[in-house]
Amino acid sequence: MEYKLLSDITTKIGSGATPKGGSSAYQDSGISLIRSQNVLDFKFSKDGLAYINKLQADKLNNVTVQKDDVLLNITGDSIARTCIVPDEILPARVNQHVSIIRSKAGYNPRYIHYYLMNMKPYLLQICGVGGTRNALTKEALLKLPIKISHQQNKIAKVLSDLDAKIELNNRINTELEAMAKMLYDYWFLQFDFPDSNGKPYKTSRGKMVWNEDLKRDIPEGWEVNELGNILNTDLGGTPSTKIEKFWGGNIPWLNSGEIANFPIVESEAHITTEAILNSATTLMPAGTCVLSITRHLRPSILAIEACANQSVVGIFESEKFKSSFIYPYLKNEIPRLMTLRSGAQQPHINKGTVDESLMIDPSILVLEKYYKKANPIYKQIINNSFQNQELSSLRDWLLPMLMNGQVSVNDEEEELGMVAEPVVEYKEIKTNKTRTDKSEAFLKKVMLGCHLVYRFHQEREFGHIKFMKLLYLCEQVGEMNLMTNYQKAAAGPFDKKTLASIEKYIQTSGWFKINKEPYTGSNGKVYERTFYSLTGKSTDYQKYYNNYFESEKDKIEKLIQLFKGANSKKCEIVATTYYAYNELLKKNVLINENSLIKGFFEFHPQKGKNFKEFDVKEQLPWMKNNGVYPKRQID
Repeated sequence: MEYKLLSDITTKIGSGATPKGGSSAYQDSGISLIRSQNVLDFKFSKDGLAYINKLQADKLNNVTVQKDDVLLNITGDSIARTCIVPDEILPARVNQHVSIIRSKAGYNPRYIHYYLMNMKPYLLQICGVGGTRNALTKEALLKLPIKISHQQNKIAKVLSDLDAKIELNNRINTELEAMAKMLYDYWFLQFDFPDSNGKPYKTSRGKMVWNEDLKRDIPEGWEVNELGNILNTDLGGTPSTKIEKFWGGNIPWLNSGEIANFPIVESEAHITTEAILNSATTLMPAGTCVLSITRHLRPSILAIEACANQSVVGIFESEKFKSSFIYPYLKNEIPRLMTLRSGAQQPHINKGTVDESLMIDPSILVLEKYYKKANPIYKQIINNSFQNQELSSLRDWLLPMLMNGQVSVNDEEEELGMVAEPVVEYKEIKTNKTRTDKSEAFLKKVMLGCHLVYRFHQEREFGHIKFMKLLYLCEQVGEMNLMTNYQKAAAGPFDKKTLASIEKYIQTSGWFKINKEPYTGSNGKVYERTFYSLTGKSTDYQKYYNNYFESEKDKIEKLIQLFKGANSKKCEIVATTYYAYNELLKKNVLINENSLIKGFFEFHPQKGKNFKEFDVKEQLPWMKNNGVYPKRQID
């Protein structure tokens, strides 16, 4: 390898100008004018591509873009982004924020593009040299040292092939999304879904009835409802940026700008479990539709679990309405919602506007047929997006290693080979650990809680007391560290924060319903009882539960069988005694029937009011016979 200045390997380095009149001078069609917003890292974006007429273009002939030119942003917040100009937008010119870099014969333009991408950290450092803020001057670019590899063509091809596959997947996804939207519009806007004879319903004169809310005819038997009445929605939130421990975790957290990505497979920022528990943000399950409600209103679908800020509304799937129906509905609603924005500085709508949006409520039979056609399309879009994420990660990992000579490309076949460098020590690359231990523990206790709700929901005795006692016992008997914090409450070991986080999660995910009902206690006071019921999504937790508790689920299942039909009184006695047992073990004192009974009643003053010594004594043999005790046995 040898170094050469960029000026030695190029025939042109230069930027253009904006035509007189600025954006008002742009045309609907004509010659492309490339601006900094069109130049992204590794790729060109046609979003917002401007056009100028021939007269305007002639004044910019000195910056005529040619095939395979490298485009480099040289000013502003997008400085140092670079890509290759795509053939389909030629002829073109550039404005003053974009520089053309044209290579000499014998120097691969794609290699130069990738080398500049690898230099981006350095370019960001020098962009302020000479008193210029956020600008790469022509003088600085001319002096850039470029390492020229004898394998430049092969390196460029390896990286280009990865980018070409990413671009192909993007084009496929664009076509698939268009197909899915056409299907939705045909079925639910034109009402030409297949009738009982397989013919288009409305075209075949299927019966239509007038709907006063929509001011149009809809198929007989269908209804119209406000979105908020038939779907759960949630407004995001921002954890305090002043509390460091809330940030840098492994739970994705989205800002409203990221909703422009479809589907959403990653986020720029990440938060911790503590951030969720101490802010308004909610962990939304994959499949949730999200809508940015500030400035640019855009919908998307979460392909991952994620949280979001307060400029994003989450619309959760239900048993009847899936993301493949909700997403195209939201796409069609955008023009109407844009007219409802308020606020001069930050035009926005509020969550109430979303909730009040009218949504067609078709028959379940039609929806089931629609999902059979639409769901595979959206599944393929998500799969392609995850593949692109993996390809991008591979490219970003290879880029510096190829440019630094740490990876070579074989001569006969374009396969990558590691160059032996005994001086350099490479650390193991970890790709599977996606969550911190604390986040992992949070999800584990949520999934364990879901499993207990699923197994005990039919029991009227299964409320907060039995729920928390069983959660405590599962953690203890299974010898798991779920990072809970059980306090000595009147009803036994109780972790209020864990209970709240579990219930918040299962409610927003739609996996279970949480119900409340009043009842009168023996003292004549009125209390509130909690009980749970199933939804159509109640089994969705099981794939996560089986993954998290593969080695402990036999112990958990045994415990569940032992407490099937048991009243909350028994659960409270056993859990409190278990807690007392652990306390005695920590103190390294004699453990026998008397010390356990004493520990039970010293746990909380309320124990002496609610229980007799006989109640506790009765459960000790049962605990011993069924193995519900810590490692040391009762003497």
